[in-house]
Formats: sequence, structure tokens, C-alpha cells
Amino acid sequence: MFAPENVSPLVAYLASPAAAQVSGQVFVVWGRQISVLAGPSVDRQFEVDERWTPERVEAALTPFYADRKPIRDGFLLRY
Repeated sequence: MFAPENVSPLVAYLASPAAAQVSGQVFVVWGRQISVLAGPSVDRQFEVDERWTPERVEAALTPFYADRKPIRDGFLLRY
């Protein structure tokens, strides 16, 4: 279900000119199924005064995720 070869075709599509109309979308790949989520909402927004660097991303996101529990068995998809 979580194999890279299940996700890589979607990544290739998103990097192609064919996906020019796709923006701000959340996808869930579960085996041979691709789900397009409707209405993603912002949980928290992070901003910096200068351009993002890997170090700035780490400084912003690591504390944000420190107390969160990762989903261990896939994802919760609500219809």
C-alpha cells in the first residue's frame, strides 16, 4: 500500500505540464487508489522575514510536530 511505486506516478504527473491546472490540492495514495481531498483547511501558517531555508523550515515545523501522534496504519478518509 505504501510502496514508492504507488506514489511516484502521481509525483511524475504533478511535475508535468499536464498538471498545470492543479494547485493547492491534497492527494492520498493508497495502493492503486488516488483520492483527491476536498476543501483542505489550514491548521497553522508559518512565515519568515526572509526566504525559507531548510534550517528555518526545521526550526518552524519541528516544534509544531513534536507533540503530534503520527498516523501509524495509513490515513483516515471521510466521505
